[in-house]
Amino acid sequence: MGTFVILTIGSLNSTEHILNFAVQYSRLFTQTGKYVTAIAIKTEEVSVYEGYEDKHGLWHGLVRQDVFSIEDGKQLSLMKSRMRHGVRHGITEAVWYKNDKPWKRSVFYYEDGKIKWAKGDQPLLKKHTKDISDAYAYFHNHFPLDECLLHAIGYDTLYLKDFFNALELELYAETFEAEDFDDHYEAALEVLEETLYDSIVNDNEALTLLNGFQIVKHHPFRLAVIDSYQESVTQSMKMLESRYSGFISDLEEADISQADLSEFCRQFDSCMASYGNLDLEDPYLIDSIDNRIYRGIFALYESGEEDTETALKLAVGPGLMAMSGMRYMRVHAFSVLHDAVELADTPGVAEVILYTIFMSYLEGDLIKKSVWEAWVRNNELIIVPEVGTGDLKGLTASSANLAGYIFFNGGEPLLKKGVAWGESYDPTVEMNSLSSSVEADSFNLTFKGLEEGKQYYARAFATNSQGTAYGSSLSFIAGEISGVHFHVNENGGLRVYPNPASDRVSLNFILEHEAQVEISIYGMDGREVYHDTQGLLSSGENFLELDLTGMTEGVYICQLSGNGSILYKQKLLIAP
Repeated sequence: MGTFVILTIGSLNSTEHILNFAVQYSRLFTQTGKYVTAIAIKTEEVSVYEGYEDKHGLWHGLVRQDVFSIEDGKQLSLMKSRMRHGVRHGITEAVWYKNDKPWKRSVFYYEDGKIKWAKGDQPLLKKHTKDISDAYAYFHNHFPLDECLLHAIGYDTLYLKDFFNALELELYAETFEAEDFDDHYEAALEVLEETLYDSIVNDNEALTLLNGFQIVKHHPFRLAVIDSYQESVTQSMKMLESRYSGFISDLEEADISQADLSEFCRQFDSCMASYGNLDLEDPYLIDSIDNRIYRGIFALYESGEEDTETALKLAVGPGLMAMSGMRYMRVHAFSVLHDAVELADTPGVAEVILYTIFMSYLEGDLIKKSVWEAWVRNNELIIVPEVGTGDLKGLTASSANLAGYIFFNGGEPLLKKGVAWGESYDPTVEMNSLSSSVEADSFNLTFKGLEEGKQYYARAFATNSQGTAYGSSLSFIAGEISGVHFHVNENGGLRVYPNPASDRVSLNFILEHEAQVEISIYGMDGREVYHDTQGLLSSGENFLELDLTGMTEGVYICQLSGNGSILYKQKLLIAP
């Protein structure tokens, strides 16, 4: 059993408070190589994830999610999502339940974590209607799976519509500028906390933490520490300099010098070493590293003489991680950052890094994001664009092709869009970039001048008068057939396990580019005995699970096809 983690908001002085507002995790690594993560809110299980993870502990490949009602434990939904390094990318199939029985079915297509289209019995809201707020429509259209989690906690559709309406009514009572949105939003929440909507205001803090816990896994400092462990690099500063230099630049913009950061990393590395050695083959390695990262940062943060009662707090014990101060930091984040920079020493650097981590957590507040997006559109404001990174394909020893998609131009025509790449995580247009001249929202570009065997990062970008926005960063090694860089199978093709199999079998394989995938199983007489269409799968490493119930024992051939072409064949033995 993996680490049991409690993430919570508020005072740590009351165990009862922790259990009432906590997000609890229970982790299990299975014999098939999958991870099972059970999530409980208010001590009641609401969701179970099952799937594979990449080397940074991010969901990757086909991931199953079951959602259950807190009230009676009945199943509310089952989702099967194609994940790409922690975000949905490709088809998500959803089954909605009523009275523990399948009721509706929907299909959503995601591009870099954002919905492009949906079809089925859970349609997107086409336009604003009298009884539906603009914010609720955005939330329903863009975050249907998160809406299901709110249903699981006990908030039905009518309650959610009324809540969003009340929130918008309070927010729109005054006219204000965009830079004052956060203050007015918090003021609106404080008003609703004195009404019948107080419970959802508080429960959304837990859901924000739940979503933020996944977002923060992409934090560059975390990735750098994990890479350091896996590649036996003893100095985290060296990893930051070689692979995550953008994070160093971000800190420099916050007036944290490289010398101060280097000294922080030296003391941080010492803390990590004092916790003892880790088994690199341990399936719970990433959980252990995550625990140590937070322990190390907070140990240095609290080593200063400053009064830190009003800022973030972390309690770490056997199976416990609890965070407090979220509401305070949400309101006073800028002043906390300013005070930390003024320290200009190791505790100050630690606090700035904690600030950047905390801001990642706040991105998990999808209710606030929905209200913000609706407010921006209603006020016809110009903001930075919203762009997604598509699939990486056409990879050669010296070039690669990357797709991009514009979800929102920010309210005005774009100045440019394209791809950025470089040898550092989250490359910017200042490193290397190539612009697209096509007018369509979708585009793909081939960039050249790569060096075979060298690791690169690439992502899509879009620019308007308000600035440049980026999609997710993809890592690859020039000349590698898989395109995306992560652990691959030793045989480089299709892995079938367990083999021999009985009632279920898992497939692990590499796609050079996204493809419509079909699985066929043939008997030794050439007759097809099994066929399944998996739909569009993303490039890189993929994982599937097949139900072989009812098939007789014997020797078979498992065939995987992509876009009508046979990609892999593997012998499969079915035993009793």
